[in-house]
Amino acid sequence: MKGKEKTKEQLQNELMELRQQIIELQKSEIKHQQVEETLGENEEKYRILVEMAADGVLIETVEGRILECNTAAAKIYGYTKEEMIGLTLADLVPEEFAEKLPKIITDRETSNGIFVPRISKKKNGTIFPTEIASRIINIAGKPRLIAYIRDITKSKKAEKKLKKARKMFTSLFNSSPEAALYHDKEGRIINVNPRFTELFGYAPEEIIGRKIDEGMIYPENKTEEGERLTKNGLTFKGISDYETIRKKKDGTLVPVIISTAPVIIDKKTQGTIALYRDITERKKIEDTLRKSQQEFASLFKSSPEALVCVDEEGAILNINPRFTKLFGYSLEEIKGRNINCGIVHPTDKIMEGKDLDNKALSEGYVRFETIRKKKDGTLFPVSISGSPVIVDGQPRGIIGTFIDITERKKAEEFLQKSQQEFAGLFRNNPEALVYVDEKGTILNINPCFTELFGYTLEEIKGRNIDDGMIHPPDEMEEAKGITEKALKGDFYCETIRKKKDSTLFPVSLSISNITINGKLKGAIATYIDITERKKLEEDLEKLAHYDTLTGCCSRGHGLALLEQQIKTANRKKNSILLLYLDVDKLKEINDTFGHKEGDKVLKEVVQLFKSTLREIDIICRIGGDEFLLIFPDSSLDDASLIKERLSKNLEKLNQKMAEPYRIDFSIGLSCYNPSSPLSIEELIKIADVNMYKEKKKKKEEK
Repeated sequence: MKGKEKTKEQLQNELMELRQQIIELQKSEIKHQQVEETLGENEEKYRILVEMAADGVLIETVEGRILECNTAAAKIYGYTKEEMIGLTLADLVPEEFAEKLPKIITDRETSNGIFVPRISKKKNGTIFPTEIASRIINIAGKPRLIAYIRDITKSKKAEKKLKKARKMFTSLFNSSPEAALYHDKEGRIINVNPRFTELFGYAPEEIIGRKIDEGMIYPENKTEEGERLTKNGLTFKGISDYETIRKKKDGTLVPVIISTAPVIIDKKTQGTIALYRDITERKKIEDTLRKSQQEFASLFKSSPEALVCVDEEGAILNINPRFTKLFGYSLEEIKGRNINCGIVHPTDKIMEGKDLDNKALSEGYVRFETIRKKKDGTLFPVSISGSPVIVDGQPRGIIGTFIDITERKKAEEFLQKSQQEFAGLFRNNPEALVYVDEKGTILNINPCFTELFGYTLEEIKGRNIDDGMIHPPDEMEEAKGITEKALKGDFYCETIRKKKDSTLFPVSLSISNITINGKLKGAIATYIDITERKKLEEDLEKLAHYDTLTGCCSRGHGLALLEQQIKTANRKKNSILLLYLDVDKLKEINDTFGHKEGDKVLKEVVQLFKSTLREIDIICRIGGDEFLLIFPDSSLDDASLIKERLSKNLEKLNQKMAEPYRIDFSIGLSCYNPSSPLSIEELIKIADVNMYKEKKKKKEEK
C-alpha cells in the first residue's frame, strides 16, 4: 500500500515539474518571438544604415563571392546592385591582381578594419584608385568578409595638383632672381633660396629655424625697423618696395628694396615671403648721375652768358648768376614761374617768346635777336639761343642763352648816324668788325678783328672778303651765299671761320648794311668767337648723350641711334646684329680691388670695343657692367667672326694688363630682320636672355 502511495506522490511531483516546464516553455516562446522581432527590427535598421553609407559596403563569402552590397558600392564599380550580387573579388580588380588573390580569405589577408590603398576596376574596365577596409565576422554562425570601399580618384587628383603646386612654388622660390626668405607667423625662418645665400652669405642650414628678428641681417640701427617690418609683413597688405639697408654675414652693409606678401591658408596668415633686391648697382648709377648733374650744374653756374633752364611747359627750373646780373631777378623770385609770363618780355614780345620755345622744342637749336626787359623795366636788346634738353630721345625742356647786345646795337646805330663817329666806334667795338664795300672788297677792319683772325689791315685791305683768307675751303660757297644775302639786308648766322695760322673756330656772324642816301654802299660784318659757348653746348650735349666714365654712348642715346639704324635697315632691307655683353665678375673686381679698378676695367673694355669694331658700329653702355654693341648691315652669320675678334683682342688685353684677375665677357645675340621686325625692347630682351644662358653655361662648365 505504501509503495502505491509513493508512486502517487512521485506522479504528482512529476506532474508539477511538467506544469513548470510548460510554463517555462510558454515564457521561452514569448521571449523567442520578442528576440525574433527585435532581430528583424535591428536587421532592417542595419540595412538602412548600410544603404545610406557614403562608402561602398560589400558582404562576401570568404571565397570572395559577393552576397550583398549597398548602392554606393554599385555606383563606385559602375554596376547595378543586382549585377553586383554573385560577382567575385577577381571581377573588381585588374587581371594582374586577380591572379594573386587567395582562394580562401583569412584574417591574415584582411586589413583588420583599417583603410589601405588598393587598385580597383570598374565594369567598363576603367582602373581607378581606392581605399578598402576589410574584416571577417560571423553572421548567423558563418564567416563573412565585410569590405568598405572609397573611390579616391578625386583626392588623388587633388593630391597630384597639390604636389605640382608645391613643386612649382619650390621651383619659383628657388629660381627667383631676388633673394627670397620664407618665415612662419612667429618669425621663424622656414626656407631661403640660393639668391638669398648669394646675397647675404648664409647657407640654408645656418639660418633655417632661427628667427628673422634675431638680427643676423639687420644692422645695429635697423633692429626696430626690422621687427616692425616683420609685423607688417604678416598683415594682408604686406610691404611693397621698402628701401633700406641690410647686413651680410661678413658684416658688409648692402642697400636693398624689400617687398613682402603674407602666406594665407584657409583665410589665416601662416607666415610671410620676403623678397630682397640688391640695389647696389642702382645706387652707383644714381651716384654717377648725381655727379653728372653736379658737373652740369657747375658748367651752368659758371657760364659767362646768362642761362635759364625751363621745362617743356616753360616753367623756370634754374638760372645762373649771370642771368641774375643781367635781368636783376634771383632764383627765389622766379623759380616755377613761366618764362613767357612777361617777367623778361615786353608786352608785345610775349607771343614771340612762346613761338621761340615751340620752335626750339620741335626744330632744335634756335638763335634770335630781340628786345627783353629787366626787373626794373629797362628794355635792352639781346641775342637769344635756345637748345632743347633731350632725355631718352624726347625734349624735356630748353636751355636758353641770353647775350646782352646793347653795346653792339649802339655801335651799329652810331655807324648809321655818322661817318665821323663810325671810325671811332668801328675801331673801339669790343667785337671783331670788318667793313666791306658793295662788292665785298675789304675797306677796314678793327683791332678785335686783328686779334681774332691774326691779319693786320695792311695785309688784307683791298682783298675780297670771300677770297678764302678767313674761310675753310669747304665753306667758300657758303661765304659767297652769305655775302649775297647780306647785301640784300641784315643777316645773322653761326658758322666756322679760319685764322691766319689756319686754326678753325666757331663764330657768330652778323652783317649790317651801310646805306648812304638810300643807296647800298657796303656792309659791316661782326664776328664773335663763340668757342667757349660752343664748348659749353658740346659739354652739355656730351653729358646728355655719352657715358661720363667710358665715353661710349649712354643708354638713351644708344637706343636712339639704334632706332635710326632700324629705320635705315627697313628702307634698305638690311639686317642689324646686336651683341649684349656683360663683363663677368665685375662686382668681384670692385669688391676685391676697389671701384677705381672696376672703372679701369670698364674703360679698357670700351677701348677694346673701339679697336675691334668698325667706325659705323655703335657702342652703348646699358648700365653697370652691361653693354650693347650694334652692327649695322650685319647678321647672325657675322657673329662668330666678331666674337672671335673680340676674344683674341680680349686675350691680348688680359696679357697686357697682367692683373691677378681676368676680364671676360658673357655675350648674347639678337638680330633685327626687316622681314620679321621686332621692337627694340624685344631685341634687347632676346639678347639679354641669350647672354644669361651663356653666363649660366660657363658656370656649369666650371
